[in-house]
Amino acid sequence: MAAHRPVTATDSHTTHFHQLQRGTADRIRNRRVNERTREEVDLDDIDKATTPETST
Repeated sequence: MAAHRPVTATDSHTTHFHQLQRGTADRIRNRRVNERTREEVDLDDIDKATTPETST
């Protein structure tokens, strides 16, 4: 009988998918770009904020 290795509950079994352009095998990349300057922003320079509610 084969020995079984114990598996912890913290093991990740998540499947990750890449985005490819249809009809090719070209991978799609997403860039973080400053909306005003259109320059790419380093991940370390990004903060999170909530969007203010708009009144209707």
